[in-house]
Amino acid sequence: MLAPQTIYIMLTHYCPLRCRHCMVNSGPDSKPFVMNLIMLRKLLRDISRTPSVQRVVFTGGEPFVFYQHLRLAVQEAALLDLSPAVWTSGLFLQDPIACPSYIKGLVEMGLTTLILSGGPYMETTFPEERLSDLQTRLYPASLFLASLEPKPPYDVPDFSRIGVPWIDGPVSYMGRASKLVETEGQTLWDPASFDTCPHIDLTNPTALHVDPWGNVHMCPGIPIGNLRHQSFRRILSTFRVESHPIADPLKRGGPYELAVSHGIDISEDAYADACHMCYSIRKKLLHKHTLGIGPITFYV
Repeated sequence: MLAPQTIYIMLTHYCPLRCRHCMVNSGPDSKPFVMNLIMLRKLLRDISRTPSVQRVVFTGGEPFVFYQHLRLAVQEAALLDLSPAVWTSGLFLQDPIACPSYIKGLVEMGLTTLILSGGPYMETTFPEERLSDLQTRLYPASLFLASLEPKPPYDVPDFSRIGVPWIDGPVSYMGRASKLVETEGQTLWDPASFDTCPHIDLTNPTALHVDPWGNVHMCPGIPIGNLRHQSFRRILSTFRVESHPIADPLKRGGPYELAVSHGIDISEDAYADACHMCYSIRKKLLHKHTLGIGPITFYV
């Protein structure tokens, strides 16, 4: 049975911003859809019965778009001792008049951590001069600043980030961030170099992601089940990496094996990092597999 430590729950795919590094292609063109409250409550109940899980993180899109929904989610998670965190762009907190009530409402519900995105890829960022005030208002919850930075174009890709969350450090070139490879002039490497997944233990990932449609992902865009068909606990207990059309070749030989095992011609291709190659191959396979890749909104 899978034993994840952190569950990222994407309440919505919609976001008013179109940040250049977004791994799931959220933006203002996404449908303003939010996870069904019944699905959310059942999911949180199942998560609370999974001993390995230490916390849940509510993300998006931008979760503050559906603020009342977010408050209920934080309250429910807190009542289940799931140490709820919220990951936001900070867009809705930039208004100094509205910010205190937003924060108070979440802290009262049991928020433990606010993760605030920043860095050069953001379309807009929370004012640095107000961070101290924000931290004070959050007490006893904590503030964590997340910032993905450009990779120096000639740096060798990282091959050893197993279990390290995508919360700071160099950007991974998947989703909308894949378009940065050309604009940043990133060095492209031989596909055979990418013979392992540098981020995830595919046999037992430390984190799982759940999107608003109920897909449970081991990595955004690689679903292993759907909550409309199976409970969260059932998905954890029945998953076998060797039976998954995407995870199995990735485990055996990284993105290179993924391409080879599915007959994708990469003889003329080169990639900036393992995520760039994996995402590019999955995008080519998108219309060939009903299982193992999706939803399509993560790829367009």
